[in-house]
Amino acid sequence: MDFLKLKEYREKANLSQREIAKLLGVSQPSYWEWESGKSFPTAARIKQICSILKSSPKEVFGMPGVLTLALDEYFPKKKKKAK
Repeated sequence: MDFLKLKEYREKANLSQREIAKLLGVSQPSYWEWESGKSFPTAARIKQICSILKSSPKEVFGMPGVLTLALDEYFPKKKKKAK
């Protein structure tokens, strides 16, 4: 997994580790472990992170293969409205 993208997307959102951790309801050290690749957030937390960062799990975590397919089911793509 490319955990550096998690940091990149957080910084693009102009959030500190402390700020995003507060939004997620976790401690800053717990968030740091995710960003540094020492541990991995649950699917529910991934959903929260992606919602806050306004991006997909594939974009933020660079998830390949079967894991991406499983998460695509958990995070259905939004249908575009017809004009």
